[in-house]
This record gives sequence, structure tokens and C-alpha cells, in this order.
Amino acid sequence: GLMPFTSYECYVTANTSVGEGPPSNNDTAMTDEDVPSSPLSFNLTQIDGDPNQLLASWSLPDPTNGIITAYTVFCKLPSDQEVTIRDTLNNSTLSATVMGLVPFTSYECYVTANTSVGEGPPSNDDTAMTDEDVPSRPLVFNLTRIGDPNQLMATWSPPDPTNGIIAAYTVFCKMPSDEEFTIRDTLNNSTLSATIMGLMPFTSYECYVTANTSVGEGPPSNSDIAMTDEDVPSSPLSF
Repeated sequence: GLMPFTSYECYVTANTSVGEGPPSNNDTAMTDEDVPSSPLSFNLTQIDGDPNQLLASWSLPDPTNGIITAYTVFCKLPSDQEVTIRDTLNNSTLSATVMGLVPFTSYECYVTANTSVGEGPPSNDDTAMTDEDVPSRPLVFNLTRIGDPNQLMATWSPPDPTNGIIAAYTVFCKMPSDEEFTIRDTLNNSTLSATIMGLMPFTSYECYVTANTSVGEGPPSNSDIAMTDEDVPSSPLSF
């Protein structure tokens, strides 16, 4: 009934039918180590500005049942059955940066402690979401004429992954012969189409779209080329 990794001081007495005699000398010994109990107060928090990391922190097991030689942090997506991330810290630190995570994604994590005997039971679970990042590129960008000599219709699909909440899309257009994309139309919402106005009749334009989260602008979609519709001609010259 003794506790692991605990020092005890003992002595012995002898008895006859008359009673108990005086005690022997005292001696002290320590029980062996055992696996530790659960680490306490496990906490998982977002690291502002880092979309691929979370900070895990915890308190010592009580009792430790020995000398703590390592902690192991386990993480998974809440929808997964199996732990997919394992990070072993071969020291007695009480925090860890969990790296290599996906932006804007919720993770469920816990920690275990080890002594020389082995691994103890897990701490409580905690869940946190990684920070946003710039989005990936919008998909399937398409440019079509709409029966208007001064307009074209642009459509696209959301980025995958979005890496955050899409705050805006920006459509960029130019004539294929131009060096710079001189037309820019920013849509401050999550719409997946835009009417590009103010174009010249019967003229070819090359366009693409980018997406923004609160972190910034992501890479461009594929570009597409379309020609505006015909219009009535201008006046003949030098008649």
C-alpha cells in the first residue's frame, strides 16, 4: 500500500507475551518509480500570425511517480478516429509548439508524460483552430461575352483550401498585347462572378481573379481570354 517513488522511514519492534520491546534503529528507503499520472491543465491556443502552428501548455502530473523523462503531444482533426500528429519532447518542458499544421483548421490535442517505467495516461483534450493564411488560387476561372459590347462576365470557383474566410475577390483584366493588367475590379464579398464593365467593343481581353482573406491576397487563378460583342461602328472618316 505504499506510494511510488516515495521515501519511507521504518523501524521494527519485537513482542513477547509480556508486551512490545523498544524499537530498532531506523532505516530509510524509496519505493521504485511507476508510470506517471496524467499531466494537468492541458491547454491549446492559437499563435497569432502563424497559420501552421498551435501552442500547447500543461502542468506537471500530480503525483509524478518518478522523474519525468519526456512528454508526448498527440493531435488530430476532430473528425478523425486516429491521432495523426505526434511530437515527443525529451525533457521536462511544460509547453510545446505543434508545427506542420494546416491553416484555419481545428485540431484536438492532448499530452502524456513518461518516466523510466513507461508512459502514463493522457491529459484532458483541448481544441483550437490555427490562424488564417492567404487563400490558395480560385479555381476554374472562365470569361464569357454577354451580348453587351462594353462588358464581359467572369465566373470562378472558391479556392481549395480557402485558408480562412474569403473577404474579397479581385478581377484583373488587360488586352493580351498589353504588359500590365490595367483593369481591376474588387468585390468585397464572397460572390463567385463579376460583370466587368467599361470595356471596348469587339476587343479581346485577358483576365484572372485572386482571393483575399484577412491576412492578404492569394495567388492568381488561371487566366482566360474572351472578346466583347460587336457594336455599331463609329463614323466613317475622311468622306
